Amino acid sequence: SGRRPSAPLATFTSTPCSLRAAATWPEPVAPMTLHLRGNTSLTELPPPGIEAGPTLQHTVAAGYDHLAYLAHGGGTDPAAVFASIPRIEYAYLSPPMRGTVELFGRAHAVLHVDDTTGVFQLSVEVKHVDPLGVEQFVTFGTGGLRAGVAGSQTLEFDLGDIAHVIPAGHRIKIRVLNLA
Repeated sequence: SGRRPSAPLATFTSTPCSLRAAATWPEPVAPMTLHLRGNTSLTELPPPGIEAGPTLQHTVAAGYDHLAYLAHGGGTDPAAVFASIPRIEYAYLSPPMRGTVELFGRAHAVLHVDDTTGVFQLSVEVKHVDPLGVEQFVTFGTGGLRAGVAGSQTLEFDLGDIAHVIPAGHRIKIRVLNLA
C-alpha cells in the first residue's frame, strides 16, 4: 500500500531468534551495497570497469497479443499467462560472510539495463544460503518500464522490508528474473 510502519518499530528475526527495536523507519544505518558481477558473483567491491553481464531475453510467441492474453485469463488468472512465458533468471552468489551480517531495513535495487524495446519488467529476489546450500527467502521486489525507449536504462525499485540475520560462513544469493 506504500504506507510506512509507525515509529518506534519492533521486529522479530527468526535466524537466529531475536527482537530488535528501531526509533525510526527505515532505520538510518550505513547501507550495504552489493554489486552483480559479469561472472555471476556478488561482491561488496564495485567492478574495476564495465563488465558484460548475462542476457535475459524475454520472448513471447509470435502473434501473442492482448486478445491472446485475455483468452488465457490474463485479466483473471495472470499465473496461467505467466506459465506460458519462459522465465529467464540469473543468480549471483556472494562469498561466505566473514562475520554475522544483519539485513535490516528497506532493500533498494538499481539495475543498469541495455534494452532493445523500452518495455520490460525485472524482479529481484534475495535469499540466504547456508553452508549446505539450503536457501531461505529474505525479500523480493519488481519494477519495470512501460513507455521507455530502447537503449541503456537504469531501473530502480524497492524490495520488501527486511529483518534478517545471516551468520558468518553463510552466503547471500540474488536472483534477477524477467517476470514478477
